[in-house]
Amino acid sequence: MIRIRNKEMVLIVLFLIGIILGTVIAILFASISAFEMKIYHPEIENELQAMTDVWGLFFYIVQSRFWELTACILLSMTVIAYPVFCILSGYSGFCMSCMIVIATMTYGIKGILAFLAVILPHYLFYGIGVVLLMLQSCQRQQLPLRYAVQSYMIIIGIFLIGMLSEAWCNPWLLQLMYKQL
Repeated sequence: MIRIRNKEMVLIVLFLIGIILGTVIAILFASISAFEMKIYHPEIENELQAMTDVWGLFFYIVQSRFWELTACILLSMTVIAYPVFCILSGYSGFCMSCMIVIATMTYGIKGILAFLAVILPHYLFYGIGVVLLMLQSCQRQQLPLRYAVQSYMIIIGIFLIGMLSEAWCNPWLLQLMYKQL
């Protein structure tokens, strides 16, 4: 069995490999995806104009993200947490680079701003929460139960802040960005 000393560095390397693979694949198949983005752009704009119920959106986000958060927390307590987080790290880099490449090929330099409008600010909080969860799973044998529970509460709080920002800040940013496209 391979012994890895710096598990965090492996997660970063897999994320970067995912970015490289996602960029290459998105460039190879970008014409199909760019065509789909141009078809759905008016539809997305109409949906954004219709978003007025912020509390309804917040509860929808909490309901949909709750299962993901619960699965990640339960998974971080298992033996297979590290291999799954390695796959998740590579997959996240892959998806992120595909979105950036396709948005840039479709909208030019404004595509990068559109990508940032889609992921900011809530994915900053989700990213911090997932990174803390990954670090927690890498060090789970070393932490006493009391500190583990405290760190899980902090992670849940960070995810809640992300959900709040997704419900209140993100629709406004998306409306602002799509008016510019």
